[in-house]
Amino acid sequence: MTPLEIVEAVVAAGGELAVNGSRIHYQIPEEAAPLLDELRRHKPDILYLLRRKAFSHLVPFLGKQVWSPAGPAKLLVVEDFITVGFDDGTKMRLFDPSAVIPYA
Repeated sequence: MTPLEIVEAVVAAGGELAVNGSRIHYQIPEEAAPLLDELRRHKPDILYLLRRKAFSHLVPFLGKQVWSPAGPAKLLVVEDFITVGFDDGTKMRLFDPSAVIPYA
């Protein structure tokens, strides 16, 4: 199975996956327990997919002003992290999707 197929299989079975740092937290029904071996085998790729999904709501705000922990900035990059740029030319990379708030 590919990492995406594993994530889809967990969700289809009624399971849940969440990222906390470099760990995957999961709740998986007993009948889907065989997927745990697949999760472990593909952990780096699954972490990447889950992080990208966590940041996907920010994609429409690329190039636009957002509020960051250090103040107003422009959203420059959305991957499995975000990068914001400030008026003075400095940049900041953030790994928490709730760290920036798009302006309305």
